[in-house]
Amino acid sequence: MDCSKQKTCAECQRVGPNCGWCDDGSGTGLGKCLPGSLEAPDNELFCPKDGKSKWYFTNCSACQCNGHSNCTLRRRSLEWNIEERSCTQCDHNTTGEHCQFCADGFYGDPRNGGRCEECFCNGQATMCNRETGDCYCTTKGVTGKNCSKCEPKYYGDPENNQLCYYELTVDFIFTFKLDQDDPKDKYVNQINFFSTPHKRDTDVQFTVVCESPKSEKALVSMSINSSLFEGHAGSNKLLMTRTVCDENGIRRAYSANAEPGFVFGTDANTTFLVLYNFSTPIKIQISFSQSPPINWVLFFVIFAACFVVLLVVAGLLWMIKLRIEVFRRNQRRYDEIEQMASRPFASVRLELTSPRANLMATPISVEPCSNYRSGVFTLAVRLPTGGRQFTPHGTSGLAVASALCLLTQAQLGVLQAAEASDANHNRKTTLMRYIPFIRS
Repeated sequence: MDCSKQKTCAECQRVGPNCGWCDDGSGTGLGKCLPGSLEAPDNELFCPKDGKSKWYFTNCSACQCNGHSNCTLRRRSLEWNIEERSCTQCDHNTTGEHCQFCADGFYGDPRNGGRCEECFCNGQATMCNRETGDCYCTTKGVTGKNCSKCEPKYYGDPENNQLCYYELTVDFIFTFKLDQDDPKDKYVNQINFFSTPHKRDTDVQFTVVCESPKSEKALVSMSINSSLFEGHAGSNKLLMTRTVCDENGIRRAYSANAEPGFVFGTDANTTFLVLYNFSTPIKIQISFSQSPPINWVLFFVIFAACFVVLLVVAGLLWMIKLRIEVFRRNQRRYDEIEQMASRPFASVRLELTSPRANLMATPISVEPCSNYRSGVFTLAVRLPTGGRQFTPHGTSGLAVASALCLLTQAQLGVLQAAEASDANHNRKTTLMRYIPFIRS
């Protein structure tokens, strides 16, 4: 173990049994950790007994101020007459019970006479990490160990004394939620914005709302940078200063016609907004809009024109739909007629005699099924007349009847399916050729 790396007597006593503390005798707690034993260090030249130095191996001196203060006695208990030593006032930008920490705004290791350096934060922070020197930037958008640069979407140069600004796009609403648990937002108390209106003759409206669970209020300042004030660029005009912002919000409207000296929308105009004096957590909602006033006459004229155009378009679409439906209906009818025309058909001559010469029913057509085991037989049937010579007036004496019948082997030889080429070549055939084998 390396005794020399220990910077306080307490650390030296804890590091191991071979280390002891040599107090320099100044009464401020300064000393050094050396290897040794109960009686003396291994090398007495570093802690001579004849000088002011004192050797502590199992305990420490009463005063431990790391060389930044002297100790004073104070009575801890009147009953037991107990006294203790405490550091009077920590010097050299230190703080703590034993002056072991750097004060706010300084960083370093002040133990055993160490120095505390001032935080270098480019004017963007008042405190930094007391050990590493990393600055706690107080302006939103500023980042870096020394608050030396801007985050993405922020514009500026903190190293050259320029603030970091967030650009507010016109006619958009921006929401910023600063959380105390976020290391980047914990110490933030200011946020800067800028916007450049691009319309010369249009009203400008500014809105900002600050919502804080602690009911704390922020302050708002707004200014315009324009060359129209003094005749040269860089001239500022203050529009708002130290205005309180809370959950009710701030709304300001600047009319292009009514406001004297209205300069929004010029080529040399930039509006700066600073929101400050707040603490996290806080929710900020901000917008910078430039919208022309509504011309209601023009609005209704355009609305009526659009409505008429919509009706015309709807009527045209309806007519097109009707035409398409008629076309599809006619096309379907043509397809049905063509399909019906391609079916097999033939004419049959019936001879009605009385009395009947043949008592056996003869079909006028036979339509075989796909399996050629059965078929649909169609016959002409004479309807009864009820004892009269003819059927009543207005009624037919004949009817067509169909029945599903089994086919015989003799019938199958005639009813074989035609070849595909022959069927497609001539689909219209006569069915009278089936009659002879039925009669046989």
